[in-house]
Amino acid sequence: MALPFEAYKNKVWAFLNNMKPGDRYLISEICEKENETKFIACIKAWMDQMPWQGGLSFNADYTQFYMTHIPMVFTSLQNSPENEAIHHSA
Repeated sequence: MALPFEAYKNKVWAFLNNMKPGDRYLISEICEKENETKFIACIKAWMDQMPWQGGLSFNADYTQFYMTHIPMVFTSLQNSPENEAIHHSA
C-alpha cells in the first residue's frame, strides 16, 4: 500500500535534510519507478521553501539531484545590533 502524499513528502524531506554538500543521487537508484514523478515533486517543493533552493540542483533531465552547498540563513544577522550600525553609518 502506497504512503499518503503527506507522509511520503515528509519521508523525502527528512532524506533531503540529511544531505551534505557533494552528495549526489540517481533517482532511479533510490526511488521506485512508479513514484518518480511524486519523488521529484517532493524535492521541488522542498527546494521552493528553502533559501537558495537549499543548495540542491537537478541535472538537465531530472535523473539526478545533488547538494552543492548548505545555504546560510541571515535572519539572526538581519536583526543584530552590528547590522543596524552598518546601515546607519552608510
